[in-house]
Amino acid sequence: MNAVMKPLARAWRRAALVATRDVPRPVGPMGAHASGSNPIRVLLLGSGPAVGWGVLSHDLALPGNIARILSQRTHRGVDVDVVANSTITAHNAIYSLEAQHLPDYDVAILLIGINDALDLAPVRKWGQHMGRVMEHLRTNGAPHLQTLVLTTPPLPKLQPMLAFGRVVPDRHRRLLDAELARVCAGREAVTLMQFPVAEEPDVHRYRSPRTYRSWSQGIVDELVPILPPPRLHPIALAQPTAPTRIVTSVGEDRRQRAVDRLGILDTAPEERFSRLAAAAQQLFDTSSAALSFIDKDRQWFKAHVGVDFVELPRDQAMCDHTIREDSVFVVPDASLDARFKNNPLITGPSHLRFYAGFPITSPTGERVGALCVFDENPREFSEGDIVLLRNLALLAQDMLWVEDEIPQLRPV
Repeated sequence: MNAVMKPLARAWRRAALVATRDVPRPVGPMGAHASGSNPIRVLLLGSGPAVGWGVLSHDLALPGNIARILSQRTHRGVDVDVVANSTITAHNAIYSLEAQHLPDYDVAILLIGINDALDLAPVRKWGQHMGRVMEHLRTNGAPHLQTLVLTTPPLPKLQPMLAFGRVVPDRHRRLLDAELARVCAGREAVTLMQFPVAEEPDVHRYRSPRTYRSWSQGIVDELVPILPPPRLHPIALAQPTAPTRIVTSVGEDRRQRAVDRLGILDTAPEERFSRLAAAAQQLFDTSSAALSFIDKDRQWFKAHVGVDFVELPRDQAMCDHTIREDSVFVVPDASLDARFKNNPLITGPSHLRFYAGFPITSPTGERVGALCVFDENPREFSEGDIVLLRNLALLAQDMLWVEDEIPQLRPV
C-alpha cells in the first residue's frame, strides 16, 4: 500500500514547501522569557507549530505564549528555549537533544511527528525512535525533569488543490498517534496530551498569534499539574571551608567549546553591551558592573563600568562561581565568606565586598558568562533585585543569540 501512497504524500509535501515558501517565520532569539523569580526552564523541541510559521518572532509563537501564560498561572519566571526546524523527525531529534545542556531544564515539550507522517514512516520503528528520545531525556536530564509529549497536529489546509494529497499522511498521522500512546504508557515523568484545538482557527492566514495563544493555553493546562516543585535558590549559598578549584571535565570542555563558538572573546567594545552594563550599574546603584565571559583560565569583560581592567585570572573570578549555578549568585559580604576573603579583589585596592551575578547561557544551554554588579560596601539583595538582574542578563543573552549561527537551532 505504501508503494502507492508514498508518491502522493511526497507530491503533497513538495507542493506544501512551495506554498509555505513565503510564509513568515521567526527570526532572532530562539526562545522567550517571562519575568519573575525562581524561573521555570522549558525546552521545546520539534517541527511544525514549534517552528513558528506565520509570525516573525518566537515571542508571538508558542514559546512566548507558553512563557507568559505559565508565568501568570504559577507567579514565577519562565524561560522557554526552542530547538525547532522543519526537518526534525523522531529519528534525528535525538541529535538535536545531544546539543543541549539538559540538566538545567524542568520540562521538555516534544512536538514531533509531522515529517514522519508525511514520510509515511514505519509505525513501529517510529515508536522505537520516540522511545529513545524519551529515554535520552530521562538519563541525561535532571532527576526532576518532566516530559510533555504532544500528538501530531492535523496537517495544515494550505490550498484546496492539495486536499486530496493530505488525506494519506493525515491518516498515517493517526496511526503514529496510536503508537505514541503505546510508547508513552507507563513511562515515569512522561505525559501524553492530544494536540490542542485552536478556539478560533485561522481562515485568512497560515497561523496567527491568536492561534499560538490558544494552543499555548491548552499546553499550559497540562503543564501546571506536572511541574516539579520549585528549586530554591538561596541568595547566600553555603560557604565551603576552602576555595573551589577549576576542574577539567567533559562538561567544562563542552562549555569551553560553546564560549569559543560564540566568537565573543577579545572582541572590541560594543555600545549596546556597554550601555547595558551602565544601566545595571545605575539601576542597582553599585560602583561597578560588567558583562563577563569565562575562558579557560581567565575572566574577560566584554563590557564594564567602574573598573579599569578587562580580564582577571579565573581563580579570582566570582563569576566563575556564578556559572556553576542556574540562577542568581549573591555574596552580601565577601570579606566574611571563606571562598573569597583571601581573594586579591577583596584584600587588594579594589576592596570588593558585595557581588551579585546572573549566568549567561549559550544557545545550546552551557553557562558561558555572567552579568554582574559589585560594590565596595556590603549590602543585601532583595527578591525584586533578583528579578531585575535576571531580566537584564536575559537581554544580554538575547543580544548574543541573535548573532549566533548554530545551524541546528535555526528554523529552516
